[in-house]
Amino acid sequence: MPRQRMRPGRWGKITVRAEGGKFVASAYVRDSDGVRRQVERSGKSDEDARRNLEDHLHERSAPTVDISAERTSLDDLFTLWIASRRAALKPQTIVLYERIWKLHGRKQIGELRIGEMSTAVAEKHIQAVARKSPAAARTQRSALIGMFALAARADAVPRNPIRETARPLSQAKPARALTPDEVRQVRTAVQPFRLLPELVDVLLGTGARPGEVLALRGDEVHLADDPPWLVLSGTVVDSGHSGTGKPIRQALRKGDAPDHKILLPRFAAKALSGLPKGAGTPVFATEGGGWLSLSNVRRQLKAALSGEADLSWVTPYTLRRTAATIIRDALGVEAAQRQLSHSRLETTQRHYVERITEAPDARAVLDSYVSDQKSNVSGK
Repeated sequence: MPRQRMRPGRWGKITVRAEGGKFVASAYVRDSDGVRRQVERSGKSDEDARRNLEDHLHERSAPTVDISAERTSLDDLFTLWIASRRAALKPQTIVLYERIWKLHGRKQIGELRIGEMSTAVAEKHIQAVARKSPAAARTQRSALIGMFALAARADAVPRNPIRETARPLSQAKPARALTPDEVRQVRTAVQPFRLLPELVDVLLGTGARPGEVLALRGDEVHLADDPPWLVLSGTVVDSGHSGTGKPIRQALRKGDAPDHKILLPRFAAKALSGLPKGAGTPVFATEGGGWLSLSNVRRQLKAALSGEADLSWVTPYTLRRTAATIIRDALGVEAAQRQLSHSRLETTQRHYVERITEAPDARAVLDSYVSDQKSNVSGK
């Protein structure tokens, strides 16, 4: 029969040995982060050492992290850091950090000791990752900053060497919105696919994030009211990021933003009218009744548009940008910001509305100004 693993907070048999004129009691304890560690306390006698160790074990509410600049590897430091952050970070964020470390950290720098990581070494590593993926490099840099903050708190390093490294930047692609003809093409192409026509219309009619629309529950859609409306209160985390192997609904929006109410245009309300209305049940559900994965939606949309060569660039987020651009053109950029629930106007302008590349017809204003100037000159 396999040996039963200790539960966190428990310890094993205490042994005492004589060492250099004193007694040392030791035991293995499984700390609250799940790591098994050997702990020792000394005393003038066998009983004194044992009592000192027992007192320490009873008071030990968090792991005592032994971090050394000479002995602790970066891989060990990452393990300690991620364990210390599990209660504070979202599951998908933990999964992301672990995946990026496995791909870009463990083999590349994991065997380095803490004291061997200078700012220059860190900069070289981060820029090497950035050449493959700027997004991965930013995640890696964020993890390293956290890791060395933990090392600094343990007095293993005098300062955090990662903070002076350059943050990798990516060339932001200009926002592109669908034209009216392209919207008609998309809406026609998705018709044969289950739930895709309804999802396209709701995304276009709300400008909401795809993951937040997929997180809609039946009691959050109010079609009987005038005007009809819905409220966004969560997001769906895909199976690759949820840590559970399947999509899950997280009762938080991006950036922990508050719930967001959106009034529905007629075509979006019509799309929602035939979908589930039960309290707590997914509006956009799998055939088994579970949460629909955004990655599956992306694949379906790509398949639906595969016959439309000029629409290969379209993704679910294109519909959010299209809605934002339509609203900006008709009601102004501040209205688009409110619709998209952005805390900063700059975010809407920079990433979500298509840039206006044609000047307005200002001829009359300019002609009038110059005419006034001529009158002033001739009147002198």
